[in-house]
Amino acid sequence: MKIISLLISILFFVTIATEPYVPSEDYSEEFQIILTKAHKVWEEGFTGLGQAISFITDSVRGDHKSIIQNFDMAGSKNYCEEGTDYPYDESETTSTGTYLASVAAGSGENSCCGVGVAPKSKIYGRRVSCSSATDVELISALSDTTTEPVSVFQMSIIPTTCVLFFGCRYYQQDPIVANKIKSNTRWGRKGYGNVHVIPVGDHFSLGSNVNFASYVKLPEVIAVGSVSSTMRHSFFSNSGYALTVTAPGGGFDFSGLHFSLVLGADISEDTACLKSKGTQSAASVVSGIVAMILEARPTLTAWDVQSILIETAQKVDVQDERWATNGAGFSYHPDYGFGVVDAHAALLRALDFKSIGQTVVTQPEKTLAFTAASVLPTTTIPDNNEDGLVIEMIYEQDKIIYGGVVFRVSITHLRIGDIGIEVWSPSGTYAQLTAQHTDYNDNLVMFPFTARNFYKENAKGVWKIKFTDSRAGYEGKLVSVDLEVTGVPDDTGACHIDSDCNGPHGYCKSNNECECYIGFGGVNCEVEICPEDQCNGQGTCDPNDGSCDCETGYAGETCATELCPTDKCNGHGTCDIADGSCDCETGYAGDTCENQLCPTDKCGDHGTCVTSDGSCECDAGYIGDLCDTNVCSETTCANEGTCDPETGECECQDGWIGDTCEEWACPDDKCKNDGFCDTHTGTCRCDSGWIGDTCEDEACPNDKCLNGGTCSETTGECSCIEIWTGEYCTEKKCQDDSCNYRGECDIYTGECDCNEGWEGSCCQIEICPINMCAPNGECSYDDGLCHCDDGFSGDHCENDHCAIDYNSCNAANNGGTCNYTSTVGHCDCNEDWSGPSCEVDGRSLCTTDEQCLNGGVCLDEQCDCADGWDGDFCDDDSCGHTRCNSHGFCLDDGTCQCDPGYEDLDCSLDVCEDDMYGCSAEFKRGECAFDENDEVYCVCNEEMGYTGTYCHIAPETSPTPSPTPDEEPPIDVLRSGTDSAAGSFKLTFLVFISSLLLLLLS
Repeated sequence: MKIISLLISILFFVTIATEPYVPSEDYSEEFQIILTKAHKVWEEGFTGLGQAISFITDSVRGDHKSIIQNFDMAGSKNYCEEGTDYPYDESETTSTGTYLASVAAGSGENSCCGVGVAPKSKIYGRRVSCSSATDVELISALSDTTTEPVSVFQMSIIPTTCVLFFGCRYYQQDPIVANKIKSNTRWGRKGYGNVHVIPVGDHFSLGSNVNFASYVKLPEVIAVGSVSSTMRHSFFSNSGYALTVTAPGGGFDFSGLHFSLVLGADISEDTACLKSKGTQSAASVVSGIVAMILEARPTLTAWDVQSILIETAQKVDVQDERWATNGAGFSYHPDYGFGVVDAHAALLRALDFKSIGQTVVTQPEKTLAFTAASVLPTTTIPDNNEDGLVIEMIYEQDKIIYGGVVFRVSITHLRIGDIGIEVWSPSGTYAQLTAQHTDYNDNLVMFPFTARNFYKENAKGVWKIKFTDSRAGYEGKLVSVDLEVTGVPDDTGACHIDSDCNGPHGYCKSNNECECYIGFGGVNCEVEICPEDQCNGQGTCDPNDGSCDCETGYAGETCATELCPTDKCNGHGTCDIADGSCDCETGYAGDTCENQLCPTDKCGDHGTCVTSDGSCECDAGYIGDLCDTNVCSETTCANEGTCDPETGECECQDGWIGDTCEEWACPDDKCKNDGFCDTHTGTCRCDSGWIGDTCEDEACPNDKCLNGGTCSETTGECSCIEIWTGEYCTEKKCQDDSCNYRGECDIYTGECDCNEGWEGSCCQIEICPINMCAPNGECSYDDGLCHCDDGFSGDHCENDHCAIDYNSCNAANNGGTCNYTSTVGHCDCNEDWSGPSCEVDGRSLCTTDEQCLNGGVCLDEQCDCADGWDGDFCDDDSCGHTRCNSHGFCLDDGTCQCDPGYEDLDCSLDVCEDDMYGCSAEFKRGECAFDENDEVYCVCNEEMGYTGTYCHIAPETSPTPSPTPDEEPPIDVLRSGTDSAAGSFKLTFLVFISSLLLLLLS
């Protein structure tokens, strides 16, 4: 039975959005006290003593034991029933006012044994709604006298803005009542101002908005919404940008169907703690907190109290993306306002709060600057158009916003609920004044819409307002807009002492501006940059800018996003906590591995699914993404042709061709001039002398091949003679300019024999362009390279060794000269000078490593040179120009250490070539070899039969043969020949002398 009752109750709450009842067994003891931290204020010694809360409501039973100790008849009044001053009807069995009074200031004598938020505050009951409250009754009930001063007025008479099936409507303010509230805020409570607390209403589920109601949106009023015991928005609590703060007021949240109760008394003891009055209960919590704040510091103004509650409110439901920070650094949410009230934080703030005083005033600004060239009242709001009408209003005064900004709007429209209004402040902060809803009334006349989320922004600048009509049917016109800013001139942020900068949060500079310590911001260092749970316990908050450095595995502005929640990758992959990406298992894909690449039977019976990419590999004879198409299913082969099951192509019978074998390969007369048709391929095989697809062309017509060329009867191609080329032998191989007049063309080959200095297929490349190596070298036609003069190097002999490396060898007029014989050049210094440029007076002295060139280091004022370098400053190349001809390497003393088989100063002498005759590479009678001491000797070729030290002895035993014309005589032959010539010369000389003597004697 209880379950059925519970379900009926839930349905009733959601549908009707009235005051919720909850079962007693779900009662959460004192959750309103705990969540607002009111008990910590009691521990500080404050309970509301000396303060009075006046409840303007239906009835307050002052004789109820829960409030009788604090009820004060002197400040109470019955304004709707003549003949009695008692603010209740003794015949009543229920009383909203009694319940609300016990929540705010109950003394504890109820069946729950609980006390109110401010258990020592006075309670005034002012009854105004015997049937329905009149404006006269409200004005009277809002009176404040010097004998019974009121700290807080709690107005719990609020209109029902929405009715099921009939929609929601706008309620206009009575200007006299509104002015009474404004007057109380300025002059009440002996000049410090009465605080006015009004609940926002309980019709959220029907689409209500705080701006629909009347007095709750006045800038002077603290508009209170409700949260449940889980600190989430109560399902019934109205929402909107006119909301100030929220407090626990009962209800349940849908995430866990968690019910919340409030402390409070009713007339019947049986239901003393079972009833919640929704946002009215939340308003009572705030009223009690205000009473304790004013007990602690009675001289705070009403504006001070409102600011303290705003600036100390708790930010809840932090993951909701609708939280937004305004231009002054304050967070706001249309369901929570500035947050849930924090009694203890508010008390501590109140004790050292710099009073705003009564400097807060409301000033209108009627200057309009439309973005479109339109003049009121003819500005049309387009029907059924999301772009709407956008206007800009210029507010010209420097003013810091406190209570809020009011937009008084006049619109003509037959269905006013069609209109939505949005606004952007000069700081770029957004607010929605009203949204489309079911209001079938017509027109608005100077109707006030309030936005409180611009708190402490500077109002000066351009305000942008957008009007949209998102439902078709009627067209509206904007008649007028007034912008009213409630705030103070923009000099109140000035400080005079350090305490003006919120005590320990900053200090006052000489220019009367606050300098905030790290972790705080705002004009007066009132904004905590890193509030508790700024990063949700999953990151570190930067006190400089409030940004969160999230722990591994979390992301988002407040680290609220878990990158790798359970089953992020659906059990088919591994989540990377660095970026939240999924590394999917083989066979799965997608951002969360949600796609199975190869589900069962994806490729049917004729294919195999590839798990790496999900594609199908089809069996022979099947095609398609899913291998569901037989390649021969749509192929018909004519004339007994057959379809190849692997390719889907037709294989034709002899005599038939075409894609489907539809064409006879060899129709009559296909091949002309005795040509033969191949029935398998359908091609013609031509008789000698004929060519072409059908043998229709004569292969060698008369004079086809000119200049002595011959024609092939089979192919019809020309074979040219000697100097002719081309298809018909009409082109000479050598044209007049074939070699660019820089060589001769070979008439048989067509190739160029280039003149000296030119190369290339057409002698087009100049080997040595003019001035290529000038003036410091000459170009060689043999290799096209520059051969540089001494002292110069580079591809074009452009590097002057002395000029580049040593600007002067005579820097100190010391007579040094440049020696450019080495590759890099160096200075030859006079006896008493040294150094790279002969700049050091006194030889062989160095002080730093930099003075020792080419990798040398300075040790004991002497340069210790690297291998290959010597000289006082390591500037002499030990080897000079010697490069050991790539057959050795240069030693430190400048000499060459030759490789085996090479001798001479520069290792240029090949021992095998010069001294080994038959062993040399030229004769190939043997090979040079080297013993363990690198001495050379010959290893003769056994097959050739040569022997001897130099493989110079022929295999025959006959005298050494004469060398062939291409051979040089062996060394022995050279030696014996020399001796014979000498003997022959001597004999000839003796014969000559003898003949001469005989001639003389005769």
